Amino acid sequence: MPDYPVRILKRLGGKVHTKMLGRSNVVEDRELITGQDPYSAKELGEKLMKKIEVRQNF
Repeated sequence: MPDYPVRILKRLGGKVHTKMLGRSNVVEDRELITGQDPYSAKELGEKLMKKIEVRQNF
């Protein structure tokens, strides 16, 4: 890879939020939900399920 994804995102104006490895780190921005690593899987899944439930109620 010519560059690290974090550097590319920052250079293009993205905001990158990182925490210490081994801790959940989930960021939600409008329709995008993203997690830092496998430790974030449970929290990410919970947020995704809430968003799906809200959408189904429309």
